[in-house]
Amino acid sequence: MLNRNKESKKMDSKTIKELWKQLADQQLANNFAATKFNGYHQFEGSGTVKALFDSKGQEITELTGVGFVLFDQTVFYALGGGQPSDYGKLIVNGNEITVYDLNKQIIPNCYLHLVDCHQYLLKLNDECEQFIDVNHRLKLTRNHSAQHLLWSALDTVTKSGIEERSVGISEDKFYIELFKNPGLTLENILQARDLLQSWITANIKSQEIFMTLAEAQAQKIISRDFKYQDNVRVVKFGDVSQDLCGGTHVDATGDLECLEILEIKFENRITIYATANYDELQKYFTEKFNSYQELITNTLAKIKNLQPNYQFDHTMVKLPTTYETLLDLITITNQLKDDLKEIDKEHQKQLQELANTIKLDLISKITPKKISFNEYYLDNTMISNQLIRPRLINLAKAETNTILAYYNRGLAPNLLLFINEQLKDHINLRDLFNNLKEQYHLTGGGTNLFLDVKTDTWDNINNFIASLIEIL
Repeated sequence: MLNRNKESKKMDSKTIKELWKQLADQQLANNFAATKFNGYHQFEGSGTVKALFDSKGQEITELTGVGFVLFDQTVFYALGGGQPSDYGKLIVNGNEITVYDLNKQIIPNCYLHLVDCHQYLLKLNDECEQFIDVNHRLKLTRNHSAQHLLWSALDTVTKSGIEERSVGISEDKFYIELFKNPGLTLENILQARDLLQSWITANIKSQEIFMTLAEAQAQKIISRDFKYQDNVRVVKFGDVSQDLCGGTHVDATGDLECLEILEIKFENRITIYATANYDELQKYFTEKFNSYQELITNTLAKIKNLQPNYQFDHTMVKLPTTYETLLDLITITNQLKDDLKEIDKEHQKQLQELANTIKLDLISKITPKKISFNEYYLDNTMISNQLIRPRLINLAKAETNTILAYYNRGLAPNLLLFINEQLKDHINLRDLFNNLKEQYHLTGGGTNLFLDVKTDTWDNINNFIASLIEIL
């Protein structure tokens, strides 16, 4: 009977990183035999425990909970060449142990497995059955092979000596980052994609060849100054691709479920994101479609509010199936945003003209200190304080020994307040605001000569004005 740990959860990347650091800090002696990797063509196997370390990196003979295991052989791939590690499980004495990650750099060529034994006991020389997560491996493998093949297709199409800077592989996508090259354009990137799609249709078989480093150098397979072992592995797909690689690859190009570009960034460097996994492609396009559809809906609502007769063809908004149709969706969205910007610009121009000419109700009074107090009133939901402010500034400048207050009853309780230079020795509006803002729940601010104030009730505005009048 298999004992499973029902509470097992995926370990977060931060914890994994910290655990590996703790192990690396022990500076373990390299007195272990290299691990034999059996995982190129199989997803399960077995291995004998040759070393155990606890979560602090101390070598032990028995392990429970989280720690590290070294086997004589394994089917689990360890991070390398841009391809992430496998994860999965071990079975020992009917108990299930979780494998979270691997590392083969801390002790060179020794595949250390980060595991959680939970409540079960794992001992030296235990024989363990090994099972990788097949779906995780297959997705990584497809994207790894597609990354190699897309690089070859780009090289074939451009014929301009493109130079790779870095690569990355995950379940959902892979990327190729290239140094900027005038010969690498959107058009020939899409040509390279089309060429690779033709290779998928042709179902070109893969071949792995083991040779000496000298032989690989003679065939010009090694293109960068990496540190290699004396014997290397070369992965070929017919005559279209040949690379030195220690990662896992598909048996034939037809095993790639698809090949589609997801995103291209033309910045300081050129980065191409793509996928060879159909479900991840559908997920990506669906998420993009939903995001842009929401943006289109919101933008259209704003446009219709300003221009009710605006016409838009909704049939243009379609779920992308290719990179080109994704670009079409982006273009439609950007055009709508541009239209909104122009329509809003014209609308604001019309509102500004209205703000400059609309009749303001005026009540004038004289304070006990013989200061003129002019209150302007408006009841309009369309005229913002920002639009009316230039007009009020001109009105305030035209007066002397005057306080000017403005209220728009069509908006939430608000106040624009101005005083002339002649009154700056009598009152500082900013100090008054700071002294009373908590009492009257005021927000906003201004200068010693101007305030833009909002609050939750008109009574608070009236009380603030009353406090001002008392001073003057």
